[in-house]
This record gives sequence, C-alpha cells and structure tokens, in this order.
Amino acid sequence: MTTTWFASDLHRLLEDNPPSAYWNGFIMADGTLTGVRGNRVKVALARKDHGHLESLASWVGKGNVRYSGESVSEWAVQDPAVVPLLREKFDIRPRKTYNPPSRLPFEDSELLTSWTIGFIDGDGHIQNQTGRETAVMTMNIHLSWKPFLHLLSERLGLGTVSTRSGKYARFSISCHNDLTALKMFVRAHDLPVLARKWDRVDEDLSLIHI
Repeated sequence: MTTTWFASDLHRLLEDNPPSAYWNGFIMADGTLTGVRGNRVKVALARKDHGHLESLASWVGKGNVRYSGESVSEWAVQDPAVVPLLREKFDIRPRKTYNPPSRLPFEDSELLTSWTIGFIDGDGHIQNQTGRETAVMTMNIHLSWKPFLHLLSERLGLGTVSTRSGKYARFSISCHNDLTALKMFVRAHDLPVLARKWDRVDEDLSLIHI
C-alpha cells in the first residue's frame, strides 16, 4: 500500500470561490460522508485517477491518499468541526445516492458552473459522438436526482434531462458550443479538472452547432 500524507485545514471547502465549488461538486458526485456521527468524508476513485485525489488533498491541505486494493485510490478526512458544516451548507443527506439535495448549491452562476464541472468530473462521461468529431457529456444517476438535475439544467441554460431505463436520470450536454464554453470556463478559472475527460472537447470546432 502506498500512502501520501498531507496536513492542515479542511476549512477551504467552506469558501465561496471557483476551486472550492469545483471540489465540492466533485465530492458530491464521488464522495461519501461516513463515520458514527457522519463527520468523515471519503472519496474513492479508479487507481488511474490517483493523481486527482492527490490534487484534492494537496489543495485542501488535509487527509491522506492511499491505494486500496489493486484498482481503487481513496482520500479520507475526519473532521467533526467542518464536515457537519459542509453537510448543512450543501444539503448533503444520508444515502445521498437516493436522497439528493433539495436545492441547488449556489445562487451565483460562476460558483454553480464550477460546482457543475466538478460534479461532471465525478459522475459524468465525456466521449466522442458516434460518427462525429464533436463530444457529448452524459451522466446517469439515480432517478431521485431528476428534479435536481432539471433545476441545474434550467439555471445554467444547458443540457437536457431524461429518464433512462425507468430507474436512472440522465443529464446530457450534446451541444458542442456548450461543452466548449465549459472548457473555456475551466481555463479561465484554472480549475483542476480531469484532463482525460476534457481533452476530448476540441475547441477548434467551436463554431459547430448541433
């Protein structure tokens, strides 16, 4: 097992700025709040994204990143002072897979966009559309998230929300210009996104409308 340790302050996740919003969106998608009192936050990713967890731990300045088994990397922090505040601020509920927040995380459009990009990095897939040079983002999560995704899509003015196989809510962005705008936002705000996803959005095709 390989472990990288960082130490300092989890309070950065309570700040209202684009990097903090990004990481909170990512944690909402891929993280869990555990522990007897729910004061521990943990994120588990495929081992190929180990570096992304190290970026999170380094930015926060707290926690450890370790390999768990052959294919999973984990970052975990226990903080009885900060984690309850995160739960309250972002309406993170027990068994969040089935109990989404009752409201959007931010009123501010810049912070909401940053949060959404983090959420996409956690739960979304960006890939080339069949027979086209352009990319599409798709996200399939539990059907209980459908009202939340509708709010998100309407507030940001992008993407569509549908039902998949009767039990999943699908959020998709197929307009290349919308994905290009998000990638330009990433660059403008220096967000620490997963390059393996966003590199599939070709900005040279920015004039294409689909």
